[in-house]
Amino acid sequence: TTTSSNTSSTSFYSKQLSPLDPSRLKHEQHSDPDIQFIVRKLNNKPNMNYLIKNEILNIQLRNGKYVPIIPNSLRNEILHSFHDHPTAGHFGRDKTWNRLKDRCS
Repeated sequence: TTTSSNTSSTSFYSKQLSPLDPSRLKHEQHSDPDIQFIVRKLNNKPNMNYLIKNEILNIQLRNGKYVPIIPNSLRNEILHSFHDHPTAGHFGRDKTWNRLKDRCS
């Protein structure tokens, strides 16, 4: 498929891949200035609360599990997919939040 030059990479990817797809997540993280700021700081001074795995920045939760940091460009789409999407089922605000925070940050 051909995309016009006016089409952003985010809209192209959103039609093709899940917001949590590793290749899309990596692409969006690499385009996010806040995440890149953290990555640059980690290159100078490692921090045990962060892990870069397969070029994706992850943060460690209190339970010790590492989850990917979600770039601003994907947050609304992820919230939508965890809350409103017909296949997600609506579990209410608190249950949706708990499911979401167990998978990403």
